[in-house]
Amino acid sequence: MNNIAPDQNSRDSILDPLGSFIVQAPAGSGKTELLTQRYLLLLAFAEKAPEEIIAITFTRKAAAEMRARILAALSRGADPEPPQGPHARKTWELARLALEKDKEKHWNILSNSQRLRITTIDSLCSSLVRKMPVVSSLGTPPEVEEDLSLLYQEAVRSLLQDVDQASYKKDLSVLLRHLDNQIWWFEKLLVEMLRKREQWLDVVSIASRQEQLREILEYSLQAAAMQIMQNLQKAFPSEFTGELLPLLQFALNQKNLGQAQYLNIDEMNDLEAIAVWREVSNIMLDSKGNWRKTVNVKNGFPVGESKTEKIEFKAIKERMQAVLIEFARSDSSNLKRYEAFKEALLSVQKIQVLAYQDRQWDLLKALLVVLPVAVARLKQLFAEHAKIDFNEISLAALEALGKEEEPTELALSLDYQIRHLLIDEFQDTSQQQFQLLRALTRGWEPEDGRTLFLVGDPMQSIYRFRQADVSLFIQAKNYGVGNLKPSYVQLTANFRSDAAIIDWVNRHFSQIFPLQDDMVKGAVSYRASIATRKYEASEVQFVQTETPMEEAEQVCVTVKRLLNEKPEDNIAILTRSRSHLEAILPQLQAAKIQYQAVEIESISERQVIRDLLSLT
Repeated sequence: MNNIAPDQNSRDSILDPLGSFIVQAPAGSGKTELLTQRYLLLLAFAEKAPEEIIAITFTRKAAAEMRARILAALSRGADPEPPQGPHARKTWELARLALEKDKEKHWNILSNSQRLRITTIDSLCSSLVRKMPVVSSLGTPPEVEEDLSLLYQEAVRSLLQDVDQASYKKDLSVLLRHLDNQIWWFEKLLVEMLRKREQWLDVVSIASRQEQLREILEYSLQAAAMQIMQNLQKAFPSEFTGELLPLLQFALNQKNLGQAQYLNIDEMNDLEAIAVWREVSNIMLDSKGNWRKTVNVKNGFPVGESKTEKIEFKAIKERMQAVLIEFARSDSSNLKRYEAFKEALLSVQKIQVLAYQDRQWDLLKALLVVLPVAVARLKQLFAEHAKIDFNEISLAALEALGKEEEPTELALSLDYQIRHLLIDEFQDTSQQQFQLLRALTRGWEPEDGRTLFLVGDPMQSIYRFRQADVSLFIQAKNYGVGNLKPSYVQLTANFRSDAAIIDWVNRHFSQIFPLQDDMVKGAVSYRASIATRKYEASEVQFVQTETPMEEAEQVCVTVKRLLNEKPEDNIAILTRSRSHLEAILPQLQAAKIQYQAVEIESISERQVIRDLLSLT
């Protein structure tokens, strides 16, 4: 194993106590060790107390593991003998510096580990609310529960029960008519809206005060459409401009849609051009979104009437088909660029609305009236039952910090107390959590001694169902957070997997991920990793089967082969869940291959339980 990582310079740059960074750390890149080193470094340079450093994770387990890792590093730092390996030695050196500061300031961290502020985002919000119970509107913090669906449902039903006397009766009628008066459907939709109210509550409250709201929202629709057109402009293969544009212009002319100025790649900034380019997309792509294998009169390539026309039109059609064949070639060196072009053409097809119809606008206005009332009813129920959800805690924490132009006393005091923020798994941050981060760093300025350290991997963002928004990683990388513009650092070294695995992943995933980041879609491009270790032998196979049984048979064949080649080796079979082993285990049993499956079999399938059930 090479002792020097290929990205060592990047790793060294992160250990600047005065710098703010956003670090993209792929799987196996040693992110946890990096966070530990950064925390120890900041401890060594802390001005007053360890509490001025806050590390935020997303689960209690992760927070406990980080705390244990830092305390273990500090304990090792007390040993005068340095460990082997450059990474372990660097951690040891930083730990010794932190211990020197600990001794100087009489912190006694090893015996008072609670002074290390390593917490979850929910715990941080709860602590903020406790400090400002009146401003946060919660008073004494009630019991926090993860699922309060029954209260959401009760809030919606109370809207319907009081409708005859309510000021929102007319607006509620508009919404119910839209749903064909299916009250159960209205209830279901509004319950889901309340469950995710942190995504829209701030927007609704601002929108209801805007006199020119319709123009503002329609401008947003048009801006999103123009972003799609700009993406198409970037993705258009420049080497085909001279060949493809005349062919497309020919097809549009045959379909009586010819507008030459809109097929100028440099002038795709007119909203009227969208309709033409949507037609271009239909010409080049079939109903399944693939490149057409052939074109005909429906796509703007007729046979022709006269003999001369037939010869000319046939040549044009063949040229168009040759271009499409080139785009579809799986062995093309430009395959990824052509796929990006195809995705851009598909996106243009999705542009349907650039302005609201009056009926649509009436619906939206009604929602702007009914949704705040539903939230108010929910808050009443929270107070009556002395229960709230995590969303309410987060919203209350934001309220406790105040607005940007009117910060609360808590916000001003935190401005002095917190000097360093470290956030793990930043790719899984939600819009609400991003707002909290901006509020906590509101008064921070570049090079004032306060730092922000964001680490994560947008390629591993899997929590969209929990409102995680990977586009926030791209936004922070490109534009910063508030007044801070953290330096972007890309780690490439992989210390976990063998070179054969890394090469396979790089080769295939570089084709799967988009060519470039797209903040609007929340899409990220692939960043390749570099293997730092090499086993004696390894192989990666991709097997596609029709059924789980066929897959299990293939696994069994592979296991047999490996046992014959090296019977002394241990073999592990990894699956995403226990259910995926249901077909594999019987195959191993039938082949008389011994195995250990710890806590894999369902309790109901164990022999002793079967016997007890039979006796019962």
